[in-house]
Amino acid sequence: MSARLGLLAIALLASLLLPAALASAAPPAVPVRIDSVKVAAVAPLEGDNLTITVEITNNGSFPLTLSNLTVIVTGNGAEPETVAALANVPVAANNTTRYIFHWIATAGVKVVTAQAFVLVGNDSFPLAPASARVQVDHPQTAEAGAVALVIALVLGGVILLAILPALFEHGAGKREVAAEAASRLEARPPPGK
Repeated sequence: MSARLGLLAIALLASLLLPAALASAAPPAVPVRIDSVKVAAVAPLEGDNLTITVEITNNGSFPLTLSNLTVIVTGNGAEPETVAALANVPVAANNTTRYIFHWIATAGVKVVTAQAFVLVGNDSFPLAPASARVQVDHPQTAEAGAVALVIALVLGGVILLAILPALFEHGAGKREVAAEAASRLEARPPPGK
């Protein structure tokens, strides 16, 4: 009988403690989010110093703190590169804040991701990350495209120069035939004479 009573006491205690433990592990609804990640570059080349802008909005009526804000670049199967890692980042109430970072670009298709954790009490909870994709060309690839364009333009000019005289000669030949026909008509006696 005492074994049953002991099991019943354990079950009762577990039913009281387990929901409380699960509730403390669940992230609270917080009014802060990572809005966007933007890479300011039109046609970036490897070695360019690119500006990365991360926008974070706090729609709440009280300021919050991010335990950390990290910007990571991934791509081409390379190891992820941490561009920045900030700790204890304040986020003002009812405000969107822009954080500016700089990255020396490496060639390839890259994904720039911002990750953050918000502090609530003594606990940190992850925010949904935001990302941007960027194509960074190798300088030689960009130069090769420019060289190909110059070659195409030069070849087009050479072909055009080769064709133009033939076009003019063809037109001049038509004028000569027309002039010859006109002179023959003039040399003929009028009909009936």
